[in-house]
Amino acid sequence: MEQKEILEKIEDLWKDQKSSGFLTHVLHSYLPLHKVKTVTEKPKGKRPMLCAITGIKLISLDEVGKLMLDQLDDMDAFKKSLLLTLDTEGNAIPKHPELNNPKEKLKGRVLGFTGEETNTYLSKEAAKCLLIWVQDKILSGDGKINWIVKKMQLNKVLKPLKDSKDKETKKQIKTAHKIVNKPAKTSFGDLQTLQDLKKKLEDQEKK
Repeated sequence: MEQKEILEKIEDLWKDQKSSGFLTHVLHSYLPLHKVKTVTEKPKGKRPMLCAITGIKLISLDEVGKLMLDQLDDMDAFKKSLLLTLDTEGNAIPKHPELNNPKEKLKGRVLGFTGEETNTYLSKEAAKCLLIWVQDKILSGDGKINWIVKKMQLNKVLKPLKDSKDKETKKQIKTAHKIVNKPAKTSFGDLQTLQDLKKKLEDQEKK
């Protein structure tokens, strides 16, 4: 599937009220791209692994490895049969087994990837297009996407302080979330809270 088609599919998911929440989940799970990891084992169950955006069939790393081993076995059988024909004098050459085409075994499947805290899967191209789509939305000034990205950034920054039992730190974290959720109501005191949180994080990194 071409990049343009994938971007159009993402846009359609975003515009549809029924699927926009699902796409928001995908954004949180796969971005930034360091969250993306290869699917190493085939998911349990009989349902095929599909890309959540394009719908194309995916394959795990283990399955790719097995296909490669099968191909080596085919190659070994081919070589043995070929040697047999060379050892035969004057007799009809026996038909040797044909080498299987690896692409035929893949049956159109591509390597699957997954993200954090999700049971969804994406193809490599879909993950790349997701990032491109978000970048385009930010540059075009999309308010909702900007809000989602800011919230993701804040969660990443505050993660080291998430389990803090300090009352003042908890209050500052709550204020930081309020700033992201209601930026129009941000006060100078709120901005000072962000500065204090930043200092706490920097002090933690020095320890």
